[in-house]
Amino acid sequence: AECPAGTPSSLVAQLLGHGGRGLAREQWTSGRGVCRARVQFDTLYGCPHGCAYCAGGQVAVVNVNLEEFIEREVAPAATAEPWQKVFMLNSSLSDTLCFEPEYGLAELLASWFAGTADQAWLIHTKSANVDALLDLDHRGRTVMLWSLTGASAARLIEPATASPTARIEAARRCQAAGYPVRFKLKPIVPVRGWRDEYRELIARLFATVRPESVGMFMLAWMEAAELESILDPDLLDPDFLAAMRQATPAMAGINTGPFPPAARAEVYRYLIHDVRRHDQQVPLFLCTETLELWRELGSLLGTDPAHYVCGCGPQSAPGLTRLDRVLVPTELR
Repeated sequence: AECPAGTPSSLVAQLLGHGGRGLAREQWTSGRGVCRARVQFDTLYGCPHGCAYCAGGQVAVVNVNLEEFIEREVAPAATAEPWQKVFMLNSSLSDTLCFEPEYGLAELLASWFAGTADQAWLIHTKSANVDALLDLDHRGRTVMLWSLTGASAARLIEPATASPTARIEAARRCQAAGYPVRFKLKPIVPVRGWRDEYRELIARLFATVRPESVGMFMLAWMEAAELESILDPDLLDPDFLAAMRQATPAMAGINTGPFPPAARAEVYRYLIHDVRRHDQQVPLFLCTETLELWRELGSLLGTDPAHYVCGCGPQSAPGLTRLDRVLVPTELR
């Protein structure tokens, strides 16, 4: 039997039950920005959100035997890396909350990490499906991190996710239930009127919750042609569309593409100033960005690559506002 022409190999792998890395040792360098090395876990691959920019797709591989996985992978890794205070689960091309409470991972991990001395796990999500979390005995060791994009981008390229307003309301409910709550403005898509959309979004965010941190991430990991294939280019801000097209040769093969550095910096400056209108103290950071842009914007951010507290960082314990120094996994020392 043959698959129809154009069937991606990743879909074939998922249909055959392959997906999810189990334990992953992420050892990123400046090629991925200033992300920090860490241990993380994946038991899911793919989800129903259908985000146009995601390679995971809507066919989900769901690994079970979760109690065994925690005993075999999570517990030994957390014990071996006591310096790591936060462990991400299913942040690579999936979303845990899409499968809860039936999956049962949230309850198991909330209980397990609540029993540790000072370690936590993190749910990175675009969902508002939080009902099953509200009564868990998490003891503040389950961190909630929402990706949040503008209303137009959410509607156009994140079709089955919760609306930005619903995500913020879900965060409010979780914060009321004692969960540490964080946000990333991710992915930022400069559609026509993006400044107005983000001004309204940020105002709603800070009127509703008090996030531990706010990160910013411009749509990336693709070239201009791919972006124009998933989003009508006429919907983009004309200045940013022109900048993207002009920079296409220079940004080819660059992880932070398709938008050139100057365009990304313009967006970040606007968002930093707007966040600071509402909160002068909340830690800010750039997500998966270059060292060059960090240097350019560090004074506005109020931090630097050696001390910033990332929303999903391995040392970003609940309540932390600044790192004293960056630590790395034991095997890298």
